[in-house]
Amino acid sequence: MLYKQRRVRTPQESCEIFTGYLGEVYREYFVIMFLDTNKQPTNVHIGSLDTSLVHTREVMKTVILSNVASIICCHLQSCGGTAPSSEDIDVKERLAGDR
Repeated sequence: MLYKQRRVRTPQESCEIFTGYLGEVYREYFVIMFLDTNKQPTNVHIGSLDTSLVHTREVMKTVILSNVASIICCHLQSCGGTAPSSEDIDVKERLAGDR
C-alpha cells in the first residue's frame, strides 16, 4: 500500500501526495491515484501526457485491473501553468463521460 492509514479527503491532500511522489516535474504527466474503499491510496500510475496517449479505454483498463474503489486523475504541467488547454479539457470530458 502506498500510504497506509492516510485517507485522501480533500483536493489539497491529493495534490500533496502527487507532489511528494513525483517531486518537481520537468515535463507534462498524466497521473492516476488509485484509492481503496477507505479512500487510502494504494498505487499511482504515471504516464506521459500526449493527447494521443490518454485514451479512456486504457485508463479504465488500468482501473479495472487494479480492482480499486475510486481514482483521482491529475495532470501535472511542466510549465507551472494552471489554465487548461483545449486538449486538457477534451481529455477531462472523455474520462468523465461527457462525450
